[in-house]
Amino acid sequence: MTRLRDFRLLLTAFVVSTTGDWLYKLALPLLVLQLTGSALQTAVTYSLEYVPYLFFAVIGGVISDRYERRTLLIRADTAAAAVVAALATLVWLREEHIWMIYLAALA
Repeated sequence: MTRLRDFRLLLTAFVVSTTGDWLYKLALPLLVLQLTGSALQTAVTYSLEYVPYLFFAVIGGVISDRYERRTLLIRADTAAAAVVAALATLVWLREEHIWMIYLAALA
């Protein structure tokens, strides 16, 4: 019974995390489009969201092999939540600048 509970917790966490990531990847370019009205800057923002995969995929594989995966996932999700919270705070305060959004897209 405990395995079924663990599986449900894992599945729920995966669905919540994936949904949040998808919404973030959709909302960030839309924010840039709303701020600038430029399709080019919107495309740059969308592209910047995938640049870390190119540069850090191999390094991430090595790191995930050497450290405990659970701790690594918790730290990565916490860092991602901090980036989203910082950007949300900037937007709420109306202090968002395009370079900050580009930085958040890279992070």
